[in-house]
Amino acid sequence: MLTACRFVARRVVPRCFQSADRAIRTTSKAPPQSGPRGKNVFNEAAVARNKRILGTEHVQDHLEMWEKEHLEMNEVNRSTLFVELGKKARAFSRSRLHRHPTFKRMCDDAGSMVAEGGCGVQACANIVHALGRLGINSEVVFGAVAGEAGRLAAHGKPQNLSNTVWAFATVGRSDPAVFGAVAGEAGRLAADGNPQALSNTVWAFAIAGRLECLGPENSAQLWGKIASVPPSEFSTESLQQLQQVLLSLQLEPTLQTPVLPKPLMDAILQADRQHPPTVSRAQNHMSALLQDLWPHQLELGIPLRFANLAPLGSLSLDAGCVSSKTGIEFHGPSHYVVCGTTECLQRCTGGTACLDKKNQMLDVKGVPNGATRFKARVWRGLGWRVQEVHYKDWDAVFNPRSDEQSAEFWEFLTSHVRALTRDLDDHEGNESKDRSS
Repeated sequence: MLTACRFVARRVVPRCFQSADRAIRTTSKAPPQSGPRGKNVFNEAAVARNKRILGTEHVQDHLEMWEKEHLEMNEVNRSTLFVELGKKARAFSRSRLHRHPTFKRMCDDAGSMVAEGGCGVQACANIVHALGRLGINSEVVFGAVAGEAGRLAAHGKPQNLSNTVWAFATVGRSDPAVFGAVAGEAGRLAADGNPQALSNTVWAFAIAGRLECLGPENSAQLWGKIASVPPSEFSTESLQQLQQVLLSLQLEPTLQTPVLPKPLMDAILQADRQHPPTVSRAQNHMSALLQDLWPHQLELGIPLRFANLAPLGSLSLDAGCVSSKTGIEFHGPSHYVVCGTTECLQRCTGGTACLDKKNQMLDVKGVPNGATRFKARVWRGLGWRVQEVHYKDWDAVFNPRSDEQSAEFWEFLTSHVRALTRDLDDHEGNESKDRSS
């Protein structure tokens, strides 16, 4: 995999990409054109349309605007629509958006525009970034962007590159072409990237499990720039991202962990304490139930501790036993990507909703997002055995559709608790033998 990453990271841009980019730059100066998607046409009508998009408050109005005017929209209009949906979809309900036929057509249209070379670098980055914020892994869009990774990386600004890899990592994608191409532009990122772009980029590589794609030289450039930035210029979120990247590096023996200035390292170590993880009602219910099921001492909210890093509360386990390294983790809706599976896409295409009115998945459970996968990878790397509980399974206990459904989950939970605590019994038995000998 490393060889493939290094190959795509070369700065050489294929002729087809060069010609496509020249076409984009030249058509933006050409007279207004007509035709499908109105490629790269910048005129008074397009500017006025963009202002109307930005001034529209409701998601439904955005969708209706696309249906009526998409043939006259240029790439900026289209990408702006995605950006606005990414900002406002929570009020509209993501469940209604992702199954909306117009939104699906928007994604299909955007994917075709990217694949045909009719989408500029910033527009592509804005579209996938909006999908990342929405938690929607649109294969047609992300796949098309991965296919154009060489051109987009070679001509993108640092913010464009950062937004792109952030979006891929957020929805749980780790396409080698994308991360390899962006890794080849590490020098430009280090030279011109702002603190947020730098932290987003290295975080995305860590979350996607692609840090090896950067290589020693590119890593040194990025971390050298990060080390030169005053700690006050990083947001708390950026400092938390850097902490997770450092953790990922320390868990990987083949990768070198950078030595950062003490003021920056102190700020990184303190960042996680400023925003402790929130505990949902369902997590409290599960913890109370586990207290009755668990025959040994049960600890709640176990923070991750490793090497010289401060306890990472954002990566804490819901419940478990530290001495035996066994635990249980409850995953709510925010841990999953909607429309990330073929089954989910088929259900949506067939007109069946994947989510209910509370934005919760029905039969299709979805796919864990990038941050959830990273957390599981970290705990496994530390030698823990963790049983993950999906919130839809947990909901069956309190709102069962049938007695059989509730009984099935109860058996599922108790059997895994028994398996985990059996490991604990073996662990304590071995410790007793060691002490007696």
